[in-house]
Amino acid sequence: MTLRQYVFCLCCGLVLSSCSQDLYYQHSRHTATTPYRAMPMRSDSIRSAFYGGISYTGGESNAYFSDKNNTLTATVHGAWNLGPIQAFAGTDISTGNYQVNLVDTILFFPFNPFPNRSALNGQQGRKGYGSWGLHLGVNAVIPFPTGGEWRVVGVEYYRSQDWGEYAQFRKNIPDSAVNVLQRSDVFQTLSLTTEVAFKMKEGSFGYKAALGAKIGKLERFTENGTPGTIWPGNLSQTIQVTKKRFTGYIQFNTGYRAYSFMLGSQFRLR
Repeated sequence: MTLRQYVFCLCCGLVLSSCSQDLYYQHSRHTATTPYRAMPMRSDSIRSAFYGGISYTGGESNAYFSDKNNTLTATVHGAWNLGPIQAFAGTDISTGNYQVNLVDTILFFPFNPFPNRSALNGQQGRKGYGSWGLHLGVNAVIPFPTGGEWRVVGVEYYRSQDWGEYAQFRKNIPDSAVNVLQRSDVFQTLSLTTEVAFKMKEGSFGYKAALGAKIGKLERFTENGTPGTIWPGNLSQTIQVTKKRFTGYIQFNTGYRAYSFMLGSQFRLR
Protein backbone atom coordinates (compact mmCIF):
# COMPACT_ATOMS: atom_id res chain seq x y z
CA MET A 1 0.00 0.00 0.00
CA THR A 2 1.32 3.41 -0.93
CA LEU A 3 1.47 6.30 1.49
CA ARG A 4 -1.20 8.13 -0.53
CA GLN A 5 -3.55 5.17 -0.28
CA TYR A 6 -2.99 4.84 3.45
CA VAL A 7 -3.64 8.56 4.06
CA PHE A 8 -6.82 8.36 1.95
CA CYS A 9 -8.12 5.37 3.90
CA LEU A 10 -7.25 7.04 7.19
CA CYS A 11 -9.38 10.03 6.14
CA CYS A 12 -12.20 7.65 5.22
CA GLY A 13 -11.98 6.10 8.67
CA LEU A 14 -12.15 9.47 10.38
CA VAL A 15 -15.00 10.81 8.26
CA LEU A 16 -17.09 7.70 7.67
CA SER A 17 -16.14 5.73 10.82
CA SER A 18 -15.33 2.70 8.65
CA CYS A 19 -13.64 2.12 5.31
CA SER A 20 -14.58 -1.57 5.18
CA GLN A 21 -17.03 -2.86 2.60
CA ASP A 22 -20.24 -4.56 3.76
CA LEU A 23 -20.94 -7.90 2.06
CA TYR A 24 -24.26 -9.75 1.80
CA TYR A 25 -24.59 -13.18 0.17
CA GLN A 26 -28.18 -14.42 0.14
CA HIS A 27 -30.19 -17.10 -1.64
CA SER A 28 -30.21 -17.01 -5.45
CA ARG A 29 -34.02 -16.50 -5.47
CA HIS A 30 -34.13 -13.90 -2.71
CA THR A 31 -36.07 -11.29 -4.74
CA ALA A 32 -38.12 -13.73 -6.84
CA THR A 33 -40.37 -15.36 -4.26
CA THR A 34 -43.69 -13.94 -5.49
CA PRO A 35 -43.65 -14.65 -9.25
CA TYR A 36 -46.92 -13.82 -10.99
CA ARG A 37 -49.43 -16.63 -11.54
CA ALA A 38 -52.21 -16.10 -14.07
CA MET A 39 -55.70 -17.25 -13.17
CA PRO A 40 -59.13 -16.99 -14.82
CA MET A 41 -61.49 -14.25 -13.65
CA ARG A 42 -64.81 -15.11 -12.08
CA SER A 43 -66.58 -13.51 -15.04
CA ASP A 44 -64.83 -15.98 -17.37
CA SER A 45 -66.98 -18.80 -15.93
CA ILE A 46 -63.93 -21.08 -15.90
CA ARG A 47 -63.75 -23.19 -12.77
CA SER A 48 -60.17 -24.35 -13.24
CA ALA A 49 -57.24 -23.77 -15.59
CA PHE A 50 -53.75 -25.11 -16.17
CA TYR A 51 -50.83 -22.93 -17.32
CA GLY A 52 -47.28 -23.28 -18.59
CA GLY A 53 -44.86 -20.39 -18.73
CA ILE A 54 -41.36 -19.00 -18.95
CA SER A 55 -39.71 -15.97 -17.37
CA TYR A 56 -36.41 -14.11 -17.21
CA THR A 57 -35.20 -12.39 -14.04
CA GLY A 58 -32.28 -9.97 -13.96
CA GLY A 59 -31.09 -7.99 -10.98
CA GLU A 60 -28.33 -6.83 -8.68
CA SER A 61 -27.42 -7.74 -5.10
CA ASN A 62 -24.93 -7.03 -2.33
CA ALA A 63 -23.69 -3.68 -1.07
CA TYR A 64 -23.87 -0.96 -3.70
CA PHE A 65 -25.59 -3.59 -5.91
CA SER A 66 -22.15 -4.77 -6.99
CA ASP A 67 -23.19 -8.34 -7.95
CA LYS A 68 -25.33 -9.38 -10.93
CA ASN A 69 -27.92 -12.16 -10.91
CA ASN A 70 -29.64 -13.60 -14.03
CA THR A 71 -32.19 -16.42 -14.08
CA LEU A 72 -34.29 -18.26 -16.69
CA THR A 73 -37.31 -20.08 -15.26
CA ALA A 74 -39.88 -22.55 -16.60
CA THR A 75 -43.18 -22.85 -14.70
CA VAL A 76 -46.39 -24.85 -14.53
CA HIS A 77 -49.35 -24.13 -12.27
CA GLY A 78 -53.03 -24.78 -11.79
CA ALA A 79 -55.63 -22.19 -10.74
CA TRP A 80 -59.16 -22.61 -9.37
CA ASN A 81 -62.23 -20.39 -8.98
CA LEU A 82 -64.07 -21.46 -5.84
CA GLY A 83 -66.79 -18.83 -5.53
CA PRO A 84 -65.50 -16.00 -3.35
CA ILE A 85 -62.12 -17.74 -3.10
CA GLN A 86 -59.43 -18.29 -5.73
CA ALA A 87 -56.42 -20.56 -5.32
CA PHE A 88 -53.35 -21.73 -7.24
CA ALA A 89 -50.56 -24.26 -6.87
CA GLY A 90 -47.46 -24.42 -9.03
CA THR A 91 -43.86 -25.43 -9.38
CA ASP A 92 -40.89 -24.05 -11.29
CA ILE A 93 -37.35 -24.92 -12.26
CA SER A 94 -34.62 -22.38 -12.94
CA THR A 95 -31.08 -22.03 -14.20
CA GLY A 96 -28.97 -18.96 -13.69
CA ASN A 97 -25.71 -17.38 -12.67
CA TYR A 98 -24.57 -15.05 -9.91
CA GLN A 99 -21.65 -12.74 -10.65
CA VAL A 100 -19.52 -12.30 -7.51
CA ASN A 101 -17.70 -8.97 -7.68
CA LEU A 102 -15.74 -8.34 -4.49
CA VAL A 103 -15.63 -4.62 -3.76
CA ASP A 104 -12.97 -4.94 -1.09
CA THR A 105 -9.39 -4.10 -2.02
CA ILE A 106 -6.21 -3.89 0.04
CA LEU A 107 -7.06 -0.21 0.40
CA PHE A 108 -9.81 -1.07 2.89
CA PHE A 109 -8.15 -3.79 4.93
CA PRO A 110 -6.58 -1.59 7.69
CA PHE A 111 -10.11 -0.84 8.96
CA ASN A 112 -11.60 -4.26 8.29
CA PRO A 113 -13.23 -5.79 11.41
CA PHE A 114 -13.67 -9.18 9.67
CA PRO A 115 -10.52 -11.24 10.21
CA ASN A 116 -11.46 -13.88 7.63
CA ARG A 117 -12.48 -11.62 4.79
CA SER A 118 -9.23 -12.47 3.01
CA ALA A 119 -10.76 -15.94 2.52
CA LEU A 120 -12.88 -14.38 -0.25
CA ASN A 121 -9.84 -13.31 -2.26
CA GLY A 122 -9.69 -15.00 -5.63
CA GLN A 123 -13.33 -16.13 -5.55
CA GLN A 124 -14.63 -13.45 -7.89
CA GLY A 125 -16.43 -14.58 -11.00
CA ARG A 126 -19.62 -16.12 -12.32
CA LYS A 127 -21.21 -18.81 -10.18
CA GLY A 128 -23.81 -20.96 -11.89
CA TYR A 129 -26.80 -22.42 -10.07
CA GLY A 130 -30.04 -24.33 -10.54
CA SER A 131 -33.15 -24.19 -8.38
CA TRP A 132 -36.66 -25.51 -8.10
CA GLY A 133 -39.61 -23.91 -6.37
CA LEU A 134 -43.04 -24.67 -4.93
CA HIS A 135 -45.62 -21.87 -4.95
CA LEU A 136 -49.05 -21.98 -3.23
CA GLY A 137 -51.59 -19.19 -2.88
CA VAL A 138 -55.18 -18.36 -1.96
CA ASN A 139 -57.09 -15.09 -2.10
CA ALA A 140 -60.53 -13.61 -1.49
CA VAL A 141 -62.12 -11.95 -4.52
CA ILE A 142 -64.84 -9.33 -5.04
CA PRO A 143 -66.24 -9.06 -8.61
CA PHE A 144 -66.96 -5.72 -10.30
CA PRO A 145 -70.21 -5.09 -12.20
CA THR A 146 -68.10 -4.42 -15.32
CA GLY A 147 -66.65 -7.94 -15.23
CA GLY A 148 -63.38 -7.12 -13.53
CA GLU A 149 -62.50 -8.03 -9.96
CA TRP A 150 -60.53 -7.09 -6.87
CA ARG A 151 -58.52 -9.93 -5.40
CA VAL A 152 -58.71 -8.18 -2.06
CA VAL A 153 -56.21 -10.04 0.04
CA GLY A 154 -54.18 -13.15 -0.60
CA VAL A 155 -51.64 -15.29 1.21
CA GLU A 156 -48.80 -16.97 -0.69
CA TYR A 157 -46.14 -19.49 0.35
CA TYR A 158 -42.99 -19.95 -1.71
CA ARG A 159 -40.21 -22.48 -1.18
CA SER A 160 -37.07 -22.55 -3.29
CA GLN A 161 -34.06 -24.84 -3.12
CA ASP A 162 -30.90 -24.10 -5.10
CA TRP A 163 -27.73 -26.01 -5.91
CA GLY A 164 -24.54 -25.53 -7.88
CA GLU A 165 -21.50 -23.24 -7.68
CA TYR A 166 -23.21 -20.29 -6.02
CA ALA A 167 -24.82 -22.47 -3.34
CA GLN A 168 -21.45 -24.08 -2.65
CA PHE A 169 -19.79 -20.65 -2.55
CA ARG A 170 -22.16 -19.57 0.24
CA LYS A 171 -21.55 -22.74 2.23
CA ASN A 172 -17.77 -22.32 2.13
CA ILE A 173 -17.62 -18.68 3.31
CA PRO A 174 -16.54 -18.27 6.97
CA ASP A 175 -19.16 -16.63 9.18
CA SER A 176 -16.67 -13.98 10.22
CA ALA A 177 -16.00 -12.88 6.63
CA VAL A 178 -19.31 -11.21 5.70
CA ASN A 179 -22.14 -9.17 7.20
CA VAL A 180 -25.06 -11.41 6.12
CA LEU A 181 -24.84 -14.97 4.83
CA GLN A 182 -27.51 -17.54 3.94
CA ARG A 183 -25.79 -20.91 3.99
CA SER A 184 -28.93 -22.99 3.57
CA ASP A 185 -29.94 -23.96 0.05
CA VAL A 186 -33.63 -23.70 1.11
CA PHE A 187 -35.40 -20.32 1.13
CA GLN A 188 -39.04 -19.96 2.25
CA THR A 189 -41.31 -16.92 2.39
CA LEU A 190 -44.86 -15.94 3.32
CA SER A 191 -46.47 -13.01 1.50
CA LEU A 192 -49.61 -10.90 1.64
CA THR A 193 -50.97 -9.79 -1.74
CA THR A 194 -53.63 -7.65 -3.35
CA GLU A 195 -54.54 -7.38 -7.04
CA VAL A 196 -56.97 -5.44 -9.21
CA ALA A 197 -57.90 -6.90 -12.62
CA PHE A 198 -59.96 -4.99 -15.19
CA LYS A 199 -61.98 -6.73 -17.88
CA MET A 200 -61.08 -6.11 -21.53
CA LYS A 201 -62.41 -7.60 -24.71
CA GLU A 202 -61.10 -11.18 -24.76
CA GLY A 203 -58.85 -10.56 -21.78
CA SER A 204 -57.84 -8.34 -18.88
CA PHE A 205 -55.12 -6.13 -17.50
CA GLY A 206 -54.22 -5.54 -13.89
CA TYR A 207 -51.83 -4.59 -11.12
CA LYS A 208 -50.66 -6.76 -8.23
CA ALA A 209 -48.60 -5.93 -5.13
CA ALA A 210 -47.07 -8.47 -2.74
CA LEU A 211 -45.26 -7.93 0.55
CA GLY A 212 -43.36 -10.90 1.91
CA ALA A 213 -40.84 -11.97 4.53
CA LYS A 214 -38.43 -14.85 4.94
CA ILE A 215 -39.51 -17.69 7.21
CA GLY A 216 -36.74 -17.78 9.79
CA LYS A 217 -34.06 -15.27 10.62
CA LEU A 218 -30.55 -14.67 9.33
CA GLU A 219 -27.54 -13.71 11.41
CA ARG A 220 -26.09 -10.29 10.66
CA PHE A 221 -22.79 -8.71 11.67
CA THR A 222 -22.54 -4.92 11.66
CA GLU A 223 -19.65 -3.02 10.13
CA ASN A 224 -18.06 -3.18 13.61
CA GLY A 225 -18.44 -6.94 13.80
CA THR A 226 -21.33 -6.85 16.31
CA PRO A 227 -23.72 -9.83 15.85
CA GLY A 228 -27.47 -9.45 15.39
CA THR A 229 -30.38 -10.89 13.40
CA ILE A 230 -32.56 -9.84 10.48
CA TRP A 231 -35.69 -11.15 8.79
CA PRO A 232 -35.24 -10.23 5.10
CA GLY A 233 -38.39 -8.98 3.40
CA ASN A 234 -39.35 -8.30 -0.19
CA LEU A 235 -41.84 -6.21 -2.15
CA SER A 236 -43.02 -7.06 -5.66
CA GLN A 237 -45.18 -5.05 -8.04
CA THR A 238 -46.59 -6.59 -11.23
CA ILE A 239 -48.42 -5.30 -14.29
CA GLN A 240 -50.08 -8.01 -16.38
CA VAL A 241 -52.00 -8.11 -19.65
CA THR A 242 -54.08 -11.13 -20.70
CA LYS A 243 -55.34 -11.75 -24.23
CA LYS A 244 -57.39 -14.91 -24.68
CA ARG A 245 -55.10 -17.71 -23.44
CA PHE A 246 -51.90 -15.65 -23.31
CA THR A 247 -50.67 -13.59 -20.31
CA GLY A 248 -47.62 -11.34 -20.35
CA TYR A 249 -46.28 -9.51 -17.32
CA ILE A 250 -43.48 -7.34 -15.99
CA GLN A 251 -42.56 -7.44 -12.32
CA PHE A 252 -40.27 -5.25 -10.21
CA ASN A 253 -38.92 -6.81 -7.01
CA THR A 254 -37.01 -5.27 -4.13
CA GLY A 255 -35.49 -7.13 -1.20
CA TYR A 256 -32.79 -6.82 1.43
CA ARG A 257 -29.77 -5.35 -0.38
CA ALA A 258 -31.13 -6.57 -3.73
CA TYR A 259 -33.58 -5.83 -6.53
CA SER A 260 -34.67 -7.51 -9.76
CA PHE A 261 -36.89 -7.19 -12.82
CA MET A 262 -38.90 -10.14 -14.09
CA LEU A 263 -40.33 -10.49 -17.60
CA GLY A 264 -42.59 -13.44 -18.20
CA SER A 265 -45.34 -15.03 -20.23
CA GLN A 266 -47.84 -17.77 -19.45
CA PHE A 267 -50.17 -19.73 -21.69
CA ARG A 268 -53.39 -21.39 -20.57
CA LEU A 269 -53.10 -24.98 -21.70
CA ARG A 270 -56.66 -25.93 -20.75
